[in-house]
This record gives sequence, C-alpha cells and structure tokens, in this order.
Amino acid sequence: MSNDRLNLLNRYSLEPLRKYPCIFAYWIPFILSLIYLSVFTKTQGFVIINHEHNAFFDVFFKALTFLGDGIFAIILVMFLVTINRKRLAGSLLISFLVSGLLSCIFKLMFHSPRPHSYFGTEGLIRSVPGVVVHNSNSFPSGHTITAFATLALLALATKHKWQTYVFFFIAWLIGYSRIYLGQHFPADVCAGAFVGTFTAVVCYNLHNNTIMWRRFKVTCRQLVKKSFLANWPLVERFV
Repeated sequence: MSNDRLNLLNRYSLEPLRKYPCIFAYWIPFILSLIYLSVFTKTQGFVIINHEHNAFFDVFFKALTFLGDGIFAIILVMFLVTINRKRLAGSLLISFLVSGLLSCIFKLMFHSPRPHSYFGTEGLIRSVPGVVVHNSNSFPSGHTITAFATLALLALATKHKWQTYVFFFIAWLIGYSRIYLGQHFPADVCAGAFVGTFTAVVCYNLHNNTIMWRRFKVTCRQLVKKSFLANWPLVERFV
C-alpha cells in the first residue's frame, strides 16, 4: 500500500474521532432522557413537559419546530451549495434522505398513536393555537430525526467546538418542542434523536472518506445529467 493511501486511511480513521469527545453535548442529554423515561410513566413523562406553557414559549417553540421540517433541510442543502460547500451539502442531503426513509419504516412498523389520540377526551394535552395536532404515527418523532440528521452532521463537520454545542442544543430544543406542542411522547423524541444522530455519524464518515465521496459524486452526476433536472441553474452548479 502506498504512503499516500496509508495517510488517507489514517486520516479517515482518526478525523471523526477528534470530534467524538464533543458529542457529550449529545450523550449527556440522551442519557438524562433515558433516566427520565425510566423514572416516569408514559403519561407522567408527557404531562410534566407538555403542561409547562407560557405565552413566550408558545410562540418560540411553534416557530422552532419547523427547523425539524424537511423543507428546512432542503433549504439548508441549497444554501451550502450556493456557498460552494458541495461536499457537505451532499452528505447532508444523504443524511436527510436516509433518516427520512428510516423514519417512515419505523412509523409503519410501530404505528403508535400520538398523545391526542392516546389520551382521547381526558383533556391532558395543552396545545398551542395554530398548531395542527396529529393522531397517528407517533414513534419515532420525524421532526426530531430530521433535526438531528442535519444539525448533528453540521456539529460534527464544523471546525469550532462552540458551534458543535450550539447545533446539538438546537436539535434537542426541536425535540423538546414536539412534546411541548403535544405532538409526541418523550420516548418518540429520544428514539428520533438516536436515529438522526446515527445517520449523521455515518454520513459524516462518508464526508471524510475522500475515495468513497468521489465515487458517490461521479454516480450522482451521471444520474442527474440523465434526468430532467440537468437544465436547472442550481443543479448545473452542483454537478
């Protein structure tokens, strides 16, 4: 094996590990969440968080929860392309698509009721005006999965440690907003955080693997050039 390839493999093996100590910004809240789930029942865990409402956080979490929407992820990918961060944009897009697929699979597997359907007419949910509350496919939280699949990848890719903490903090706030708004149970959010972060870590390794990335980029270019997207200005810049 040549020295250049050996150095590349060493970089691929060690580069992600330099970021992992910073992930205590993820693991500490995750472990605390597991402890919370073990101490309180499904009903208690939801009610304790959901009933802590005030006017400011009603507006704040109503707006913040949209950062876990797929539209925001697409906008983020397009923004990275425009600032010439194509490689990161590609990794982010893969993370979003794979995590979305996993979300759909798990939701179909468990098909669990959301709080509104679970509690029925018991009146235990405090909702926020203007928020449409859903009834089905509660586990896991799709918004939380998307939030961690995108923000956790950015947290790993950034060169500044403080940004790592900020990205994870925002992701956890998005997960919290799903309970606050009466859309999910704490277990849904905890599972979503794990699935999203797992996807982000895998895609971050793809981002750092130059050989794999080049193969992926060539394959994507061939597919896009053969599709109807080939004439779009933004797509032309990407490929």
